[in-house]
Amino acid sequence: MIVGRSPLKTIRRVALFAPAALLLVVPLTSCKAQETAEAQEASDIPQGPVADRADIIPQVAEQALDAKLRGYFERSGTAIIVATLPTLGGEPIDKVAFETFNRWGIGDAKTNRGLLVLVAPNERKMRIEVGCGLEKPITSDFAKQVIEQQMVPQFRSGDYVTGIESGVHSLVQKLDTATEFGPTSEVCLKIMKRAA
Repeated sequence: MIVGRSPLKTIRRVALFAPAALLLVVPLTSCKAQETAEAQEASDIPQGPVADRADIIPQVAEQALDAKLRGYFERSGTAIIVATLPTLGGEPIDKVAFETFNRWGIGDAKTNRGLLVLVAPNERKMRIEVGCGLEKPITSDFAKQVIEQQMVPQFRSGDYVTGIESGVHSLVQKLDTATEFGPTSEVCLKIMKRAA
């Protein structure tokens, strides 16, 4: 499943070209409030691998990217989700990416091979959140390189589609040539051990 599995905590991964985020905290004072929060959370989960909430990807390009990412998941078992947000609500992007990744449950719960490419164009911030199962091939340095070399130059010229497509292409290429998958951090090693 691309999104919607039981959330597994991920280790926060780098790749920002400036920080920012949206951390939804709903005080649950009653069963009704909890049901409302759960309904909002469920409605927040995208139905596919592209969630263009900032409306920066034209429909034709969005459909093509959606088909590519669905196909990649089918053949590899790795979920790559592209999400854009109109605002980060004044929060750091690392928090937004971390919370979004876990709330949406990106990737398979057992392998935790999921990636979230999060773009907040109005704040000029982006991040690649990496699931524990992909820590070996998608290092912090590699994620940063993808953002700085593939995405930022295109975004600066206003070409979000090419920047996103180029970033996704680099991630897929790296994953397709990877020989090892799995966690490297102590936190993820524990998480993956519990999930096994």
